[in-house]
Amino acid sequence: MFKDLYNAWKSQSLIEQAWEDCLEMLEIGHEMIQESINALRTNEVAGVPEELRAKDKIVNRFQKDVRRNVLTHLAGSGMNDLTTGLVLTSIVISLERIGDITKNITELATHYPKRLEAGIYEEQLKALEAQVIENLKLGVEAFKTQDTELAKKLMTVLGTEVKELADPLAYGLVEGKVEGLTTSQAVTLALYTRYLKRINSHLRNIMSSIVNSFDRIGHKYKENK
Repeated sequence: MFKDLYNAWKSQSLIEQAWEDCLEMLEIGHEMIQESINALRTNEVAGVPEELRAKDKIVNRFQKDVRRNVLTHLAGSGMNDLTTGLVLTSIVISLERIGDITKNITELATHYPKRLEAGIYEEQLKALEAQVIENLKLGVEAFKTQDTELAKKLMTVLGTEVKELADPLAYGLVEGKVEGLTTSQAVTLALYTRYLKRINSHLRNIMSSIVNSFDRIGHKYKENK
C-alpha cells in the first residue's frame, strides 16, 4: 500500500517538476533576450556570448528533463495527466527556440563592428525591443499564475501590435528604404527584426497553451461554444 502511494506521489512530483522547469526556461529566456539586445545595441559584447551559451545549455538540459519527466510520469500513471504532459512537451520546443534566437542576436552583436543604430527606423526599433521585453515579462507572470485573461491579452498584443511595429520596419528595408544606412546596417537590422518577431511568435505559442485546448496550441484564442 505504502509503495503504491509513494509511486503515485513520485509520479505526480515529476509532472510538477516538468512544469517548474518550463517556467524557469521562460524566465531564463527573458534574461537572455535583455542581455542579447543590450550587447547588439551598445557593442558591449565582452563575455556575453559565453554567458548566454552557458544559460542556453541550462535551457537545453531543462528541455531534456521535461521530456524525460513527462514520459516517466505517463509510463507510471497511465492516462492520468496525459493532456498536461502533451502540452508541456509541446511548448518546451518554443521555450528552447527562444534561447536559440537570443544566441542568434548575440552572434549579430559579435560580428557587427559597432553598436547597432537604426537610423530612420530607430524609434520603431526601440518600441519593438521594449514590446518584446515587456511581453516576455508578462508571459512569465501569465505562465506562473496560469492567468487566462493576461494570456488572452498577450496573444492579442503578440498577434497585432508587434506585427504593426515589426512589419513596416522589415518591409521598409526589403523595399529599399535605407536612407542613411550602410549595407551592413540594413542587413543586420533586417535579421534582427526577424529574430525579434520570431521570439514573439514562440511566446504566442506558449500563451496559447494557457487559453486553448491542446489541439489549438499555436492558434488564435477561440471561445468554446
